[in-house]
Amino acid sequence: MRWIDGCGWMAIVAGLLLVGCTGIPMRSEAPSGGALSTGERAVAEQTYRKALEQIRRGRQVDGEKALIGMTHHWPAFSGPFANLGLIYLRRGDVAKAAPMLEKAVVLTPGNGAAWNALGLVRRQKGDFKGAEQAYRRAIAAAPEDPDGHRNLGILYDLYLDRPKAALTAYRACQRLMGGQDKEMARWIAVTERRVSTQVAGRERR
Repeated sequence: MRWIDGCGWMAIVAGLLLVGCTGIPMRSEAPSGGALSTGERAVAEQTYRKALEQIRRGRQVDGEKALIGMTHHWPAFSGPFANLGLIYLRRGDVAKAAPMLEKAVVLTPGNGAAWNALGLVRRQKGDFKGAEQAYRRAIAAAPEDPDGHRNLGILYDLYLDRPKAALTAYRACQRLMGGQDKEMARWIAVTERRVSTQVAGRERR
């Protein structure tokens, strides 16, 4: 089965949990209900960095508690919501991951990695239309990131039976990876055969 348990979504998980304030913006793109003072913002950012460091060092429970606390104290910051969503997704708890990631993309609509993760959550819930929308938002936010194209291709390929659309997405992913990924090359070859078979079948009718 051509899903991405061993590669794509785990890469997203690792990326979101490790990039800190760069990949998971602390600043909300939505109205926050009032600007923070310089001192309070410094405290929030320090708390956030400490929570991510705890997770890096294997203190998952402590880091998770800190992130949960941040969602209450500083609810306009998307980073804690996004990382909690990824923690829950890694555990397989889609029900808890979904609202965290939904909140994260509302706060920071330009976060392609969070949209990618939300697409995975929606796909696991059987919401294929929602997953497609999320992957497209991920691509719009980060068009040079191959993950969005890969995930969209998998959705079209395995769940929506749209091999032609999947082929377009896979080719975009392969281009962004430098054209050298052997696994993606195999996927493209298989999907090209599916497209050819579909075309031949229509011509015989």
